[in-house]
Amino acid sequence: MTSLKTNFHSISSSTRRAISLLLFWVTLVTFYSTPPALSMVSTAEDGFYYSRHFEDGLSIDEYLLIIPEKGQRFSFEAVRSFPDSLFYTLKDQPFLFGEMGNFWFRLKITNDTDERRTDYIAPAISFDTVEVYSIKAGFANFEMKTGFNIPPELKRVPDRRSFVNFELDPGQTIEFYMRGSLRDVESQKHALNFFIFEDFYSAYRHVFFQNLIRIFLASILFLFALFSLVMFFSFKENIFFIYSMLMLLLTFYFLDYQNIIDYLFFLPAVFRGYFSNSILVAGVIILSYLFISLFLNLKRWMPRFNRLFFALAIIIFLLSIFRSFIFSPYDPMGRNILNSFLLFFLVLCFVAILLLSLKGIKQAKILLISMFFMFFGAFVFLLSLLEILPVNDFTSNSFQWGVVAFSGTLFYGLFDKIKSIQKDKIQIRVEKEKTDELLFNILPSEVATELKEKGFCEARDYSKVHVMFTDFKDFTATSSQLSAKELVHEVNSCFVAFDQIIEKFKVEKIKTIGDSYMAASGLETQTEARVKDIVLAALEMQEFLNKRKEEHLYRDHDAFEMRVGIHTGPVVAGIVGVKKFQYDIWGDTVNTASRVEEHGEVGKVNISDTTYQSIKDDPDFVFEKREEIEVKGKGKLNMWFVSKSSIV
Repeated sequence: MTSLKTNFHSISSSTRRAISLLLFWVTLVTFYSTPPALSMVSTAEDGFYYSRHFEDGLSIDEYLLIIPEKGQRFSFEAVRSFPDSLFYTLKDQPFLFGEMGNFWFRLKITNDTDERRTDYIAPAISFDTVEVYSIKAGFANFEMKTGFNIPPELKRVPDRRSFVNFELDPGQTIEFYMRGSLRDVESQKHALNFFIFEDFYSAYRHVFFQNLIRIFLASILFLFALFSLVMFFSFKENIFFIYSMLMLLLTFYFLDYQNIIDYLFFLPAVFRGYFSNSILVAGVIILSYLFISLFLNLKRWMPRFNRLFFALAIIIFLLSIFRSFIFSPYDPMGRNILNSFLLFFLVLCFVAILLLSLKGIKQAKILLISMFFMFFGAFVFLLSLLEILPVNDFTSNSFQWGVVAFSGTLFYGLFDKIKSIQKDKIQIRVEKEKTDELLFNILPSEVATELKEKGFCEARDYSKVHVMFTDFKDFTATSSQLSAKELVHEVNSCFVAFDQIIEKFKVEKIKTIGDSYMAASGLETQTEARVKDIVLAALEMQEFLNKRKEEHLYRDHDAFEMRVGIHTGPVVAGIVGVKKFQYDIWGDTVNTASRVEEHGEVGKVNISDTTYQSIKDDPDFVFEKREEIEVKGKGKLNMWFVSKSSIV
């Protein structure tokens, strides 16, 4: 004992005073604690009287008599027979009911005025179900069943809140018995607050008119979604689909926020809260990120910011979806964390839009204007809640008006974006057409198509192709009489004419080598008509040069004269190289065609015996057999001069 006393005195005086104050406080709390919030009915008033006037709603908690079921189930007849001593009443402070289960409430209302009353009772908390019974003029009646989990078509007042309306003549008394089942009893802390409001029918007409306005605003958002979806199918641009889905989710969000969505489809209570608080919020955030990122082209202008923006959107999405599994649905910590990230998300949006607007980007300016409309609507709504601005049809729906203006401005921005998209598409189409034209100009159509589709072209074997070579006679001597410009002009004039001629007869130009022109027929369709086409093309090319020679008679230099040779046989065709690639053909047929051209005569078309065998029966041609000619590397070959028949 002495030791304990010594140890106590060894403690500093300030510490001793603190310990003494703590012991005094514990003693005071233990013996003089405040009475419980529920007390016996003997302390309550005898019901609510209308002589106590009100305008904006009046709390009637002090007039409620309460009996908790505590795991039992009481019937209306049983509760009606309970003596007053079993009921409790509320003191001035609200009481938490989360742990207590379901309750029966008893409330007596007396109309001590000379006016007929048509008022209603509304609890501040959300009941899952409320069964309402009444006793008036000695008769007991079942009034209604209402609550959050009752479909609107089964309620007298189709609202998620548990409204109970009544009518009282002057001097009349009504006694209500209401059994309330709380929502999320195990996880939610409920504070009971009951209010009475005047003139139910006037208030309900006002709510009905307000809902019409909200349905109208939601319909505008839905039309934006519908039009954007049509534009998506028309233009195949993902941003229109994202905008459409965003408008659709905003439509559902506002309909759910105003309880109107229950008229469209009624979800069980456990899903309704998750649908509005989790799924809709998560969807709106992800779609907002995708829309802003595409609309502002953040990957181009702000790539690092875009990555941060994406990460934040994913965090909010996951937190919205899984918050109810990580935290209690009504735990303020989970809600506060989510709200903090949402606020950060909005700040990042505003910063990005403002920075890009200062850079002069038109889409950012449009988005900045649209956000101003939304924030202005939210600001007006906040001022109406704080009673700084009067509450009317506009201020009570100002946020929805702001969102509609926000969406409409973005819709205008999408139309403006269509112009740039169409302009870019037209430019791309023009460039593509030029590329395709060039590609099909230098390659056979089948080869060009394969190259476009696959990115490469495989070599092909052809069993019967008709190859033509041309060569100008004494090209070196003739070109020495011309200037460089005149030489290029003369050669180009001839080759342009040749191009037009072979295109006319659907012959494929292979290449030009100096003054030599090479073409082939039968690379696309191998028929006997192909050999006729290339022979006709060769004859017309000679006719062109003969006419051009006549035109040059009065000039100071000679015109070009040409030999033409055609041979038929198998070839291999393909594309050579990756830069400045060229379509070419190879094989002994090509070499032989060149030799046939070398042994031809100016102004005539010389064909090999193989080609002759393919065309000899055609009455449109006349053939002149030549003596066998010794060809280097080939030995003696039979050749023929071909010309048009006089009939032709």
